[in-house]
Parts: sequence; structure tokens; C-alpha cells
Amino acid sequence: MGFYEDKLGLFRELLAKRGYAVRVANAAVSDGAACPVTVQFPHAVLGENALIAVPDVHISDGSDGDIFFDGNAAHAERLTDVLSVIHDYLKVEDQHAFLLQLGDWYDVWRAIGDDATQADFAKIDNVPQYQRLLELDKALGMAHLIGNHDASFKHALPDRRVADAKLFRFGFGLMKSNGRVFALHGHQTDQIEGAAGLPGDKRAVCVGPLAARYAIREARDVEDYLDREGSNLQAVADWLGSLIGLNRPDPTPNPRRRMDASPAGFSGNFVVREGAADLVRIAVHACAELYAVPVPLELLVVGHSHKPCISVTPHPLSGEPVVIVDGGSWVQGAAQIVFGAGNRISVFDIVKA
Repeated sequence: MGFYEDKLGLFRELLAKRGYAVRVANAAVSDGAACPVTVQFPHAVLGENALIAVPDVHISDGSDGDIFFDGNAAHAERLTDVLSVIHDYLKVEDQHAFLLQLGDWYDVWRAIGDDATQADFAKIDNVPQYQRLLELDKALGMAHLIGNHDASFKHALPDRRVADAKLFRFGFGLMKSNGRVFALHGHQTDQIEGAAGLPGDKRAVCVGPLAARYAIREARDVEDYLDREGSNLQAVADWLGSLIGLNRPDPTPNPRRRMDASPAGFSGNFVVREGAADLVRIAVHACAELYAVPVPLELLVVGHSHKPCISVTPHPLSGEPVVIVDGGSWVQGAAQIVFGAGNRISVFDIVKA
């Protein structure tokens, strides 16, 4: 049994005790055929560690518009059970596993509105079915990327997490890898309706340093960032304000096209994910600010699209392959999780055993 299988085996065992199993997710592709979301690297990109990432959840107010609850209390029970399993897993793995939530933990946009300065989260915090899973979030000390639906987190955090500001960021370097493995929510490349369009390199230059500064807490909000940077380009300022400063809806990607070939030494079903090259450029800029001597990026983990997949794009400096893993979601009945260890990373559906 290999390292990945060994680490995954423990996770399977703990899930089985609660009546669940994992099944490799399939990417939605234009040809409609099976496209398992798993990739093997030619080397141990994650080292001797396990990575667990929980994609978009969109916890809201429990109403008909709550796309996580989706009219079914079993969805909240399932996530609560999975967080309990992760809690048990981390007690065993201790320092050899990293847990991250990929953003849009709360759906502030649907529950409260698009004003990202609005931070009265009571409509979400007080839903009875969410009490245990929110307690587990705190007990786990789960790190969260800030997404477009919970951009309010940059102004204030929920009461349970108010002391954990360092665990809520726009970008995270993972596994103590000094830039080899990074995570972004994935909305950083969206085109904002009504905002002036910017070419990919301009977005990378603007948002890369922004992600880095949020990651190291040098700037708390967009206004502070723009004041510090003194940008003379109003279009840049308007675009950044719209991108980071608002809780807002997501674009809806169509089924993706398969890539023509896999990079040498890799094993996986690669597809063309929108914004992949721009997201990698942003992460590379962020790592250049975060680390004195960054290790070249090899793996970027994102969410946002709600559709899991594996993609790949050349590193903007070296041309070497950078793999992008999109983790899927927990909305409208979906229940997906990213699990990686050693040289392999996958997205799984959580299903009843």
C-alpha cells in the first residue's frame, strides 16, 4: 500500500463508522463521458503530509434560498458528521495533516445582501441545524479562504471565530511548502459586470500582491490597500473594489473541454478550467511577496465554480506544469471534499455507505 492509500485508508475507516464512504468525483465535461477528478504527480508534491480541503459550503439562513440546506436537514447532518470525522482524523495525524476551507463558507450575499461591510451574521449563526457544525468549525480551528459570497469576513468575523483573524485570508500557502502548494478561492479572475476589463497580466499584478498582503495581514480592507499602493488607474481601483469589496453571485461555468494531452509524468484526466492561467499567475505573485525565496508553484487548490476538476497550465516563469485542483462544493445536495497525500490528490463525493 502506498503513502496516499495509507492516509486515505484511515479517513475511509473513520467515515465508515458514521455510515459514509468516498467515491471519486467526476468532472462535468463536454463529451459527457466519465472524467474522474484525481491526479498523480511524478513526485511527492505534498511531502509526507495529508491535505483536506472543504470546498464552497454557502451556509445561509435556512430559508428556501439557502442552497446548502436546500430544504433538507440531512445536508447539515452530513457536513456535521464529516467535520466530526475530520476532527477524529486530525487527532491521529496531528502535525502531518492540514485542513482548509476553500471560501464561501457563509453565503452572506443570499442571507444579508451584497454590502460587504454588513457583518451582522445572526441570521446564519442562529439557524438551529447549524449549531453543531459551527461548533466543530471552531473546535477544528479550520482555516478559511475568503470568497465572493463571504467578503464581509474581511471586515468582521462571526462571534465564534472573532479571535481567529489570521485563519481567514484571501490566499494561503499550504503544507509549509514555501510556495510549492498554494490556495485561492478562485473568484480572483472573474470579470465583473460593469467594471472595466483588465488583461490577465494586469489582474495578476493587482490581485497577486493583494492576496499576499491579505495573507500576511498587512492590509485589512481594499480601501487601505489602495491607499497604500496609490494606484493612478481608476479602472484598476474600480475593478478591485468590485472584485474584493462585494458579496456577489457566482458565474455559472458550462461543462468543460478535455485537454488534448497530460503533461509528461502525470496521470490524470485534465480539463480546461476557466481562468486557470490567470489564477496561477496571481498565486505566483502572491508567493513572491510571502516568501523570501519561494519554491516554484506546482499545485494550486481552488473552489468557486462548484464543479470539481483537474486542470494544468504552464508556470509563467519556468514553463513547468502547475496543476489546478477545483474542489467542487456542498451546495444543492453535493458533498465533495479534496483529499491529498504524498504524490496524489483527489476530489471525492461523500456518499452513504
